[in-house]
Amino acid sequence: MKLRRLIALATLAVILGCNCAVSSRAQTNDFSGRTDESIRAVLELVADRQLRVSATNPAPIILADGAYPVARALAEATNATRPTGIAWNYPWGVTLYGLLQAYRATGNTNYLNFVLEHNQIVGRYYYWLRSLHNSLTNTTGLASFQQSTAIGEFFKNDSPATGKLDYCGAMGAQFMECILNHAGNISTEQLHVGFNVARYISSIQSRLPDGTLWRTNTSPQQTIWADDLYMSCPFLIRWYLYTGQTNYLDDAARQIINMAGYLQDTDGLWYHGYFVNSNAVNGFKWGRANGWAMVATVEVLSVMPVNHPARSNLLSILRRHIEGVKAVQTSSGMWRQVLDYPQLWEETSCTAMFTYCIARAVNRGWIDPTNIDVARRGFVGVAANIDTNGAVLNVCQGTGIGTSLSFYQNRQRPYDDSHGRGAVLLAASELLLRPQLAIATTDTEAAVSWHGGIRDWILETSTNLDTWRVSATQPVLTESWLNVVTEPLGEVCFYRLRFSQPCYPPEPISFEAELLPWTTNGAAAVLSSPDTNASGGLFVTFYADSPGDYIEFTLTNVPAGAYRLKTGFKSNTNRGQVIVAVDGTQLDTGLDEYFYQTLYPTMDFGLITFEESGNHSLRFTLTGKHGASTGYTFVADKFILCPQ
Repeated sequence: MKLRRLIALATLAVILGCNCAVSSRAQTNDFSGRTDESIRAVLELVADRQLRVSATNPAPIILADGAYPVARALAEATNATRPTGIAWNYPWGVTLYGLLQAYRATGNTNYLNFVLEHNQIVGRYYYWLRSLHNSLTNTTGLASFQQSTAIGEFFKNDSPATGKLDYCGAMGAQFMECILNHAGNISTEQLHVGFNVARYISSIQSRLPDGTLWRTNTSPQQTIWADDLYMSCPFLIRWYLYTGQTNYLDDAARQIINMAGYLQDTDGLWYHGYFVNSNAVNGFKWGRANGWAMVATVEVLSVMPVNHPARSNLLSILRRHIEGVKAVQTSSGMWRQVLDYPQLWEETSCTAMFTYCIARAVNRGWIDPTNIDVARRGFVGVAANIDTNGAVLNVCQGTGIGTSLSFYQNRQRPYDDSHGRGAVLLAASELLLRPQLAIATTDTEAAVSWHGGIRDWILETSTNLDTWRVSATQPVLTESWLNVVTEPLGEVCFYRLRFSQPCYPPEPISFEAELLPWTTNGAAAVLSSPDTNASGGLFVTFYADSPGDYIEFTLTNVPAGAYRLKTGFKSNTNRGQVIVAVDGTQLDTGLDEYFYQTLYPTMDFGLITFEESGNHSLRFTLTGKHGASTGYTFVADKFILCPQ
């Protein structure tokens, strides 16, 4: 029987593939992109470069906070020490997302920690720059100063006249990727960044009557850009995951469907832009615009529930798009600057984007698995355009909508242009994150392992290849960046990984603060006057006098289980900072309700577990206040328990 089991395991290993990538650093001189080892080597070469100042200055980027005084004059603010190492622009947003995926693919925490620290500093800096509205009266000078900072593009979105999706969507998407997956490292300041990105995309950016995002304030005016799918949809789906509000997911799906109607040709490829006034496409299928559109589509499909009414439409759009790009792939594996013009040069950023998307589509089962060969050929082409410093070559500079072939043909290809780096990181990471099993046996046990960065996949077992069940053994993540399940040898057993398809989140349990019992340490707590923006129309205001004051709410009749705890509140200029304890256990994440304007955000405090059903307490204790705040007031609007 032991022999039968070994044969079965070996056969299954052949079917599912052997050899997962591990986290030990790639020791190879092979950067061809033809093997997993060489793909990893290219990935690390490019990823490591992002943590350095430049090719001429290979010192590590120094991420550091500035000084954030309560400025009473504009000069105090402008002269304050500024943070270092941070930036805010859409290529950098894609690069940071790529570093997060590089962490998943390699297990190298340097990549993850860099992005987390970067975003924490950005959040604090943004929060401080906003707080200056309460202490400075020179609004024109303040706006000019805000826009001159390292995150100045974000402040241009304060006005519809100067705002752009470019100024928020890509950076916001990677921000939310961190917030969703690393809640313990998230602050209220970062939440406000996400909240204001959502506000711009949903309420300020211009839209056509059918809801399609379009540009009215950039040249050429009155245009629809394929690029804007990436500048909106990856953020919208993550805001949906954060808030649980399906309208954001629906909006992302609508953008892809609507823009495909305007821009996707019968060959599956997309035109770069559409002129609304003349009801005409621009006539050229620019490579990177197609990349933006395809990446946005796979990002949305990656979280879209299988029973979403738009899912089949999006899959059709994606599959036609992939077939279209497959038809124009060059012999080197690359794709061209304008996809269907063979006389134009081969362009690296769009090649990396298509590689990422096709690999993701194969990994998730959306297209035939033989298409992985298209993706792997694409990455061989990408690898040939990475130099020994980790710079990405033959990347088209930032490009508007053109109306002539020469416009695209003559675009510059600066050395290591920033538009290529993130796409390369995404492509390499997705190729390494393939759902493959490796099998190892001894005389007494079998160890089944797979890549440690693979999430949302379930290990299943079978004794006959017909009936499958979820493995009862929980995987252990090893230092080699492998998930490993070890079981004793017994009867013949087969193993497979099955992707856990996205579904709508379970219905959250919501509690209106004003309807719950509460107690305080003696400071006053009162019901608000009616407020149409508050959940339920009311909220509870706790007029704390000093740090140490607390208010405790009792959540009633809560079923046992694991939840994410979220709290809705109302920000203002007199708010304090609190910590929260659940049934007496303090959580890691605090809340600062101060902001320069009145908003109604929701803070995610992370995972909590109730071992028993019944009543449970939430105690909010004042710990201090922001330097610009005028008081210690705390406001509770609602509490949300999201089942996990």
